[in-house]
Amino acid sequence: MTLELSLANTTSIDDVEPWMFRIARTRPGMYTIRVRTMSKNRIDGLLFLFGVDSSHEVSVNFTGEEFAKLDKVIMNQSYAESKPKVQSAIVYQHASVIWPSHTPDDVTMRTLGAWAITQYDATASG
Repeated sequence: MTLELSLANTTSIDDVEPWMFRIARTRPGMYTIRVRTMSKNRIDGLLFLFGVDSSHEVSVNFTGEEFAKLDKVIMNQSYAESKPKVQSAIVYQHASVIWPSHTPDDVTMRTLGAWAITQYDATASG
């Protein structure tokens, strides 16, 4: 299943390491979140080099369990009517529990996985 998102005001991913985009896109998963990003100077070349199409779309694959856990966090925060900054912080905290190790996959998902699910919620809610 692929969840397509429209162009949204996304937070900066300028400091994300280039190899993380490849890992997020190619890791096995049941769900894919695709986020179209705003054009940035540094990120333009990196996205092109690591297989992101010309629309500047970042794809992040999630297993069913990963997506379900983060979706539960998002829904609980929505029901509690948390402010977006608080909700994002809580998602990032849970990401460190879901992906606790120092493997490249876990490091990537703590960064891009939490970012993508936050962008998904912001676009779906907005």
